[in-house]
Amino acid sequence: MIADIVQIIYGFLLILLLFLILKIVYFSLIKLAGEFKSFVGVIIEGSEYYWKWRWKSAHKKAKIEYRKIDNHHAGRAWTLIPNLRDKLHYGAVINSNSDGVRGSREKYSGKKAVFYGDSFCFGEGVDDDETIPAFFEKKSNIQSVNLGVHGYGIDQQYLYLKETLSKYKPALTCFIICDNNFRRNFMDFRDYAKPKFIIKNNKIVLTNIPVPKPEDCLKGQKISRDKIFLEFIKHLLIYYGLAGRKKRVKICDYILDRIKESADKANSELVFIYMSDVRRGFWYKSYIDRYFINYFKKRKIKYLYLEEIFGREKLKSMFDSLTGHLSAEGNKLVSDKLSELLKSRGILK
Repeated sequence: MIADIVQIIYGFLLILLLFLILKIVYFSLIKLAGEFKSFVGVIIEGSEYYWKWRWKSAHKKAKIEYRKIDNHHAGRAWTLIPNLRDKLHYGAVINSNSDGVRGSREKYSGKKAVFYGDSFCFGEGVDDDETIPAFFEKKSNIQSVNLGVHGYGIDQQYLYLKETLSKYKPALTCFIICDNNFRRNFMDFRDYAKPKFIIKNNKIVLTNIPVPKPEDCLKGQKISRDKIFLEFIKHLLIYYGLAGRKKRVKICDYILDRIKESADKANSELVFIYMSDVRRGFWYKSYIDRYFINYFKKRKIKYLYLEEIFGREKLKSMFDSLTGHLSAEGNKLVSDKLSELLKSRGILK
């Protein structure tokens, strides 16, 4: 009896010791590396609780500051500041029009293509005329509207489409997405607080609307390090599809279905450009890649799967190591492939 009790205590202490060691390693990695531009960083930065903690930690003493190109948006969380003029951002020149659209053009006329997405669509680290939409316009002579916003999930991209599709009436609607957009759908906080779709009473509903301002995010309960680590463990299970996969697929299906319905209703050709994570490490979350490609095939949506087209090593060479995003040359190569796809389908001449 006593031996059994000792064994239980011993086992409990071993589990506690392992927990403490892993917790120390986790926070040491965060402290040493800051913002990772690697596969490890993608995993560490996974949970929304981590992002809340990082936001609060960064603003304990400092004044509230956006990324110098963002404005708060009650519906989509953040958006590009209107009327930027030659703003330097990650070494690139950023301009925006009065609607907060990247570039200085105010009016769009004739045949149009509208691009939605995150920083890969926006063009992190490249000038206005070096983004995928800009290169596509040069190649196709179709005026291209760049509505990419850094850090967006597909949920925010869909909400942006709802705001703008009827305004631009595009012949082409293109989404430039990456695998990380999938998990952003299930966070109510990333760069700032954001909207989030959830399943409630067997229905999918939008929550966290209106989106709280960053100032409001500093209020509320203190974030404990124990919970940050526990949420990280939970995130790993979700990240690798070991927990909550069905629910997340159902929500992402709902969002993508609404996107397709909107484009069909507007009589706009819908295309997706999909990018998997070239920084992948051991046991990569390939189920997300399979999910997107199977979805596009099942719904008969035109798509470009960049790793399949270029190969992993070639795709990696198209990235800028400083920004972790496609270089100007990489953006041009992707836009060329988009033009080829549309020409092969008779959409472009």
